[in-house]
Amino acid sequence: LVVFTLLLSSLYVVKSFNSSCCAAVSTRLLYNVDKYTAASVGLPNGSANETLTEAICCDTAYRNYAEPNGFFKFPDVHLFQAIDSKSVTTFYDSVCGLPLFQAPVGRTFSDWKDDTTEHGWPSFRGDEIFLENVHISEDNLHVYSSCGTYLGGFNPDDRGDRYCIDLSCVSGIGK
Repeated sequence: LVVFTLLLSSLYVVKSFNSSCCAAVSTRLLYNVDKYTAASVGLPNGSANETLTEAICCDTAYRNYAEPNGFFKFPDVHLFQAIDSKSVTTFYDSVCGLPLFQAPVGRTFSDWKDDTTEHGWPSFRGDEIFLENVHISEDNLHVYSSCGTYLGGFNPDDRGDRYCIDLSCVSGIGK
């Protein structure tokens, strides 16, 4: 059991859970993902005191769960309205700020958006990964960052390698 102490508004808040992450989740995340708790999205035994990002990305008790399908489309998240469709967007680890994915690379914004919408989670391809910062588990099912943050699943399909990633885990602000 790992205990993290977070400094929030000059108050210390102790958060305890079984963590795979190297540190506490950042208190500043993009796309409003930090507004959600494990309980507010309906995770089993979800706590209103544990953010969605803490639960999905770091708490090993939730390793078999993902953020809700289509979370990136929630009205106050609205990923595709929040980013510039004419440039490449870099997605950073929500714990340590390492760059993990960038999109679109080697395809159009529309193709990336369609791929993401089809699968229900941001979907990245081989050309869009920072290989030095992203690792696939030995069973070829799970994707982690170098910081130990759980990112989502590795789901190759007929178009090649596909990284099906929880937006809450890649909503950090780069260092």
